[in-house]
Amino acid sequence: TKTVCAEQCDGRCFGPWVSNCCHRECAGGCSGPKDTDCFACTNFNDSGACVTQCPQPFVYNPTTFQLESNPRAKYTYGAFCVKKCPHNFVVDHSSCVRACPSNKMEVEQNRIKMCIACTDICPKACDGIGTASLQSAQTVDSSNIDKFTNCTKINGNLVFLITGIKGDVYHNIKALDPEKLNVFRTVREITGFLNIQSWPENMTDLSVFSNLATIGGRALY
Repeated sequence: TKTVCAEQCDGRCFGPWVSNCCHRECAGGCSGPKDTDCFACTNFNDSGACVTQCPQPFVYNPTTFQLESNPRAKYTYGAFCVKKCPHNFVVDHSSCVRACPSNKMEVEQNRIKMCIACTDICPKACDGIGTASLQSAQTVDSSNIDKFTNCTKINGNLVFLITGIKGDVYHNIKALDPEKLNVFRTVREITGFLNIQSWPENMTDLSVFSNLATIGGRALY
């Protein structure tokens, strides 16, 4: 324990002498002086050795003044260093994460799923009207339009009925703010169809769909 350690020890020890100090990466005591003698690690466990960080993907070569690939590189997975992330995780930098952050998209390179920065709006697939999370919906309306924020692909259909545009008193749904329709400016593909039976009177065009390039019409067949 700390109370019987030599004053030169940074943390815990396994005896009273200076040579009995635990390695500085140890947490909770040790059985010897090495980083492999720790009972637990302060930071990360690399195949039984306690380390400050896992072996990085690149190392600096002081002879060539270049960053070079590190053949011993490992990924951070919780408190452990691993050669490969679990199948349900993706690689972000040198760590295993459950999902990519909002400014990155998931791609597969050399059979490794990883996060890379989006050059524009990140691809985002969203449910269409009558599909999955919007299965009970019959139209785009004020209660569900925010679900289409930053969507680039609609899996299913987009339907605009008068009850969605002007509101539905029976279901206590307010009229749709026309400005909210700008949410569809990011949409590039609709796998189903685009059904517009009603539209705000003060909007004379469909410019909110200016980036829409593909209407699959799958649901029509």
